[in-house]
Amino acid sequence: MTWWNKYKHVLAQIGIFVVVLGVLVGMGVFVVVSDRKNDNIEQKYYLPTAKYALIDLGATTCDPCVRLQPELTTLREKYGEQIDIRFFDMVRTQEGSSYANAYGVQVMPTLLFLDKYGREQKRVIGFHTAEEIEQIFIELGWIE
Repeated sequence: MTWWNKYKHVLAQIGIFVVVLGVLVGMGVFVVVSDRKNDNIEQKYYLPTAKYALIDLGATTCDPCVRLQPELTTLREKYGEQIDIRFFDMVRTQEGSSYANAYGVQVMPTLLFLDKYGREQKRVIGFHTAEEIEQIFIELGWIE
């Protein structure tokens, strides 16, 4: 009796298990739950500290990115309680580079408007005034 004849039913069962497991993982049945404070899993997307987030992915060496900072400071002072407004240098920091890769950002500055789960709601590229960004907040229903 060859090893194949002896173990083919076991191998078939393992094969079925692997296929079923693959289908379940693909359907999202298995979810990784972790504590943000003690998380060994590398975080791919930004998780806001408020209900919404506006993240600016740019660089301190980029002129439009630098000109955008006072506009974001104005918005941060006005809406900081309800909207997490952050800048990440995608050239000089690992964190910024990781977020740029996760969201597929290739142009600076890129403003990402995220929900509380870090999902992108809108994206705009280039310099925008505080008033233009406020209009996007209104369009998204973040402010009235």
